[in-house]
Amino acid sequence: MDVRIIRFSDLRSENTWGDKIQIVNPAYETAMDLKRLLEEEEMANDETTEHHSEYSFYVSDAAEKFRKFANTVMPFDVPTTNVVNIEEY
Repeated sequence: MDVRIIRFSDLRSENTWGDKIQIVNPAYETAMDLKRLLEEEEMANDETTEHHSEYSFYVSDAAEKFRKFANTVMPFDVPTTNVVNIEEY
């Protein structure tokens, strides 16, 4: 078996790695699998109705730190974070 280490900069060049190698983005593939599953289960948001979800966030520690961080990246306010004692599970 031939093995070749490919640098990230090589991936951006056109076909420098050969015809028999397929580059896979696992995050994209996982997202596409989830999309298919949600559509099969009729749980996908088809954007035809106005839908307001309620979110609950659970952490094992550092609840306030998580809440502050979440409020910097979420497109909505995260007013509370629930602490769960993982030792109980």
